[in-house]
Amino acid sequence: MSVKVMKKLVMGFFKEFDNEKVPADSPLYRHTLYRIESFH
Repeated sequence: MSVKVMKKLVMGFFKEFDNEKVPADSPLYRHTLYRIESFH
């Protein structure tokens, strides 16, 4: 999903991490985690 969609769903950036099950040279290696900021 795009950052714009995450913001529309009231989700904010939480952290980035590397997926060790994916080769390091793959564009899918780096992941971004978002979380729900509020339920209002």
